[in-house]
This record gives sequence, C-alpha cells and structure tokens, in this order.
Amino acid sequence: MMSLQSAPMGFAATTSNDSPSIIALSKSTQRQLTVMLVTICCTAVCLQLPYTVLYLLNTDKWSLWPDEHEHMTLHAKIYLSMKVADTLATSNYAVNFSLYCLSGSAFRHSIRTLCRPRKRLQRHGGRYQATIRH
Repeated sequence: MMSLQSAPMGFAATTSNDSPSIIALSKSTQRQLTVMLVTICCTAVCLQLPYTVLYLLNTDKWSLWPDEHEHMTLHAKIYLSMKVADTLATSNYAVNFSLYCLSGSAFRHSIRTLCRPRKRLQRHGGRYQATIRH
C-alpha cells in the first residue's frame, strides 16, 4: 500500500518497504515545518495586534471622548502609541527572516548555499580555467 506524506518542497512517496529512518526524517521535517509556521504566525499576531487595537480606538476616539479640549492629551497619547505600534507591526517583516533562520535548518542550509562562492569555468584562449564567482 502506498501513502503520500507532505514535505516542505513537494511530496514524498513512501511504501511499507521504506526504512524507518526515511519515515522518521519526513516526520522530523514536518514537525520542524509546523514549529516554524506556528512561530511565524504567533509572532505576526503579537506584533500586529497592538496596531489593530489602537487603530480601532483612534477611529472611534471622537465618539468615545467627544470633548476635544478635555481629552487632547489622551488623543495625543493614542496617536503616539499608534506610531510605536506601527513600528512594531512593520518590524514583523524584518523579524520573519530571523525566525526562519532560527527555526528552519533547511532554510539555513539554503541561505548558506546561496552565499557560498561558486566555481565557474571560463575559457581563456584554448583552455578552461575555474574561477570563483561571488
């Protein structure tokens, strides 16, 4: 009997004849991917939630606190808090790269591969020479 197990970059077909190490590797990869995605999602919620709450407060501030002169400092505090929360929400995009690096060994391996210089054959006259390309 053949079953399909999902992998990060496609599908891995496994049969009952496969070795336990292949199945364990696939489960390990799935677990690592799950941990990485849950971490990314929780971080996004934590960094976006303050801005969302303050946005809703700012939208309704005139109906919640209609007297402008009496609550001017409160309105200024909401505005300042929104700027700080906006910075936190925007930092989510910068934090994602770090989280991927921390929680995904496959991602770290891909980054290392991309950053390594590669050898390239170039023709000089009638000969080929290997050069390192950055």
